[in-house]
Amino acid sequence: MSKIPGFRSGKIWKKIIATVGYIFIALIAIGMIFGDEPKPTTLTTATALEKTPEQIAQEKDDAELKAKEAEAKEANEAKEKADAEAKLAKEKAAAQISDADKELLKKAYNTFNEQQLKQFAEIKEKYKKLSNAEVVDISADFARLSNEEATEEKRKAEAKAAEEKAAAEAKAIADAQADYKAWVDGQFSAWDGSNRHLVSLLKDNLNDPKSFDHVETVYWDKGDHLIIKMTYRAKNGFGGLVLQNVTGKSDYKTQTISIISQND
Repeated sequence: MSKIPGFRSGKIWKKIIATVGYIFIALIAIGMIFGDEPKPTTLTTATALEKTPEQIAQEKDDAELKAKEAEAKEANEAKEKADAEAKLAKEKAAAQISDADKELLKKAYNTFNEQQLKQFAEIKEKYKKLSNAEVVDISADFARLSNEEATEEKRKAEAKAAEEKAAAEAKAIADAQADYKAWVDGQFSAWDGSNRHLVSLLKDNLNDPKSFDHVETVYWDKGDHLIIKMTYRAKNGFGGLVLQNVTGKSDYKTQTISIISQND
């Protein structure tokens, strides 16, 4: 090693310094061969991070938009909270017996108009949820009005039932009268006014039914039966054509007809 610079001298300390120097040089050489690629310089990094004016403007717009959205959301949440609190306060106030309610409870039920009836119905719902202390203040008036309401509703129900009964009876009478009139009208011929049933019954008792000739028919309506008098011509037992009459009774209940008299 005497040919290597630093080792030619016989001094030990010079040899040590030379050894360290060579080791340092060897390490540098190894790092250059096997080490990582050199990192970009500071100038290159700064260049890559630079932004265009358009990008900067867009980022500003985005930030402003997010701020506005956050502000709007916060305002909306605040409004919803305020609305909920107002609604709750209104419902709480509505559930209380007001001075107007107490004034109404002093009145008679049969004097209520439509609006007051609605108000009393609301009071009844409130009453169910009142505390014992609140009930005491209005219990007497409330009980009185409740009894008056029950009495009035009973009276209305009875009046309605009576009205419906009267209407049903009137309809039954009208229907019966219509049926009776149809029965009366259906017995008489629209052509000559004769009673079909009486003519048929009479012909069964004539000597010559073909000789029958209707002249006139009158009748008296007795409400549940008819008295019918018919004048007619027909041959008698001697073959002569004579003017005769017959009186009959047509009964509505039995739906029958009978001869009462003849030639009177």
